[in-house]
Amino acid sequence: MPKWRLGVAIVLDPPISIEINGLRRALADPSLDRISPHITLVPPVNVSEACLGQASDLLIQTANSNEEFVLELGPADSFWPDNPVLYLKVGGDLDALYKLRNDVFHFPLERKLTWPFFPHLTIADAIEPNLIAPAIAALANFKTTLVVKKIDLLKEQVGRIWSTVSDFALSEAHISGRGGLEISLSASKVAPLDVQIWKQTNSIGHNNTSSSKYVYKKLVITARVANQVVGVVEAGYKNKSCCIENLIVDQLQRGLGIGSRLLTSLEAELKQRGCSTIQVEVLADSYLEHFYLSKGFQRQALAPKWQDGKDVSRLVRNLVKFKKS
Repeated sequence: MPKWRLGVAIVLDPPISIEINGLRRALADPSLDRISPHITLVPPVNVSEACLGQASDLLIQTANSNEEFVLELGPADSFWPDNPVLYLKVGGDLDALYKLRNDVFHFPLERKLTWPFFPHLTIADAIEPNLIAPAIAALANFKTTLVVKKIDLLKEQVGRIWSTVSDFALSEAHISGRGGLEISLSASKVAPLDVQIWKQTNSIGHNNTSSSKYVYKKLVITARVANQVVGVVEAGYKNKSCCIENLIVDQLQRGLGIGSRLLTSLEAELKQRGCSTIQVEVLADSYLEHFYLSKGFQRQALAPKWQDGKDVSRLVRNLVKFKKS
């Protein structure tokens, strides 16, 4: 059975990641292009492909049982002479940080440690020893604040490059439909690991022809029932426009309103991000076109025989009401 080399970390996002990468660049950090600035929770661990679902369940449970908290980064320090690594000290709500780390450090993500867990943010890996003292002195007054809102599951790629395969928000998932079918809806920047696995056997659902080459930010809404994935909608957005890439509902759960709740949740998230229009391309006169038309979308254009000889509709919906002048 193939194994994945995974890690779990608090990965920094802009604008703070830009500031930290500026320090890393000035210090000639050799890992600058291989991994984003981060605080490690679980160091590299080999996980069997058969256990990826368990890893995803553990991360979901961890995220749902931990709230957002604030950390203070800086000033700089080093592990020298044990290790020529320059890092930013981590302070602030350390109780919340240790709880988060302890919650996620279980099978299949648990591993034997070379060093005990010590929260830090590396800014120079394998730095020249003679540069350590001057760097610490130069950064003696450096401090910044980090609001921890999520944890990232990272996978090692070719060239020892680490990239996020799933992220898990530390806010409680919204529960929709209490009293009937209780659906947990959660938002993320990339498809969670359990969604990626689930999609392999549930790919039928959105005969999508939409292109996202002009959008650069991703938004994924996942629907779960009893911690099991039952649906997902994936979209890309830029500035005020959004394009739906996929809307998939478990074949055994259709007709229960899951698609409608996914779409409603997506629209709410997009409004918070400043989007005013949402579009999707589907096969004309298909079930999906009728679904979107029933949700307030309107046909903007029709491309005859666009996909495999079939007509494709471009549907658009305004998320905000425009006042007449």
